[in-house]
Amino acid sequence: MRISKVTTRQGDSGNTTLAQGERLSKDDPLIHLIGEVDELNSFVGMLLCQMKAEKTELIAEAENLLAIQQKLFDLGAEFSLPGHNAIDEQDLLELESMAEKINVTLPPLKEFVLPGSDTLNAWAHICRTVCRRVERNYVFCQKQSLVSNPCTLKWLNRLSDYFFILSRCFSISAQESEIMWQNKG
Repeated sequence: MRISKVTTRQGDSGNTTLAQGERLSKDDPLIHLIGEVDELNSFVGMLLCQMKAEKTELIAEAENLLAIQQKLFDLGAEFSLPGHNAIDEQDLLELESMAEKINVTLPPLKEFVLPGSDTLNAWAHICRTVCRRVERNYVFCQKQSLVSNPCTLKWLNRLSDYFFILSRCFSISAQESEIMWQNKG
């Protein structure tokens, strides 16, 4: 299906249409989840733009982020089509592999790190925290029986881990010191 007309006025009443034609209120938990995945995808796009602007040497990670964007779009389709699973065990293994490849290059953590050692680090942390929100809302929708793919929850959990690892990688690549949490307790 091609989108030939963007302004349809069908959402003016506060409802929207899922892929199979079902109309839902725009405050429906499933619509929130779809919107949050879209928001995460947009933040990943901002991270990619910043990587291009800074001409980072982490080209493989730019390719991985593009693949993640594609998968996030697939995830929105999964939520819009009951019974459709866009994430499977292979996707989970690929994401774990991507994270592990960069994690082995990083020094062990001795304390929690704070976002903001450099711009790319901060953008990766924004992606991580938005991903965690998507994950929390996925669990809520799962409890409501609105979604049911167990691989999706695992994939979202690994994706937030990937963004955390990537944030550390950006700091080290930029030769910036990670900002460590000062535990005063």
